[in-house]
Amino acid sequence: MRYTDISFLILKASAYRETSTLVSGFSAEAGRFSMIMKGTRRRKDAPLVQPFVLAHVSCVGKGALLTNTKYEVQKRFEFQGNILSAGFYVLEVLSRSLVEYQSEPAVYHLSLKTLHELEAIQEHMTDHSRSANNGVQMMAAVASRLRPFEIRLLDLLGYGVDFLHEAGTGQPITQGEYYALCPGEGFVAQPAFSADKEADRYPGQVLQDIAQSDYSKIETLNAAQKITHCLLPELVGHEPLLSRSLWST
Repeated sequence: MRYTDISFLILKASAYRETSTLVSGFSAEAGRFSMIMKGTRRRKDAPLVQPFVLAHVSCVGKGALLTNTKYEVQKRFEFQGNILSAGFYVLEVLSRSLVEYQSEPAVYHLSLKTLHELEAIQEHMTDHSRSANNGVQMMAAVASRLRPFEIRLLDLLGYGVDFLHEAGTGQPITQGEYYALCPGEGFVAQPAFSADKEADRYPGQVLQDIAQSDYSKIETLNAAQKITHCLLPELVGHEPLLSRSLWST
């Protein structure tokens, strides 16, 4: 197996044996895979090898674990604070959802788009005062980028739901109705007044907004968070996501 001059987003990096680094990353051409970078930990001029680095790489190998033969850093996403936690969340979700060596170019481009959007939020917030209100705005801005990432990722990998039509009937979801989420199926209509908890029902207008990636209302952000937290375990597994312990949005 050989890959030449492919773009590679590092998801994880750890020490390997005495002097090398084991790197797990994601490329449009080869999907998620791991490679050994020999001798990186004994070189004074060792290249930057860590999460959030986008590099041009070449690698070869006969088994599942490849050996790196070329490594050139293209870009490093330099996140801080809550933006860093959000970035680690993106990388962790990718690590746990992608099948090894399964090419997912749409997911790859979605991931880079999301990281660039987080970078833009950080740059914008750095240019403004760090007031309490600014912190609230940052949290809302980050959430408004993570929710579309999650929903689109679920859709691309076969775990998404239809936000515009009822499950089973195919009837359009309408603004004046409420709907409950049935994991693995989709949304079904419920009476406006129901014995079920309010958190389990979503207004049709909110579902339509999510379908259009319109997160201008806090109600839509909150609903999208509940929906994705319900759907994601089927994709990433039921073990807690470690990055959520750093900061949850």
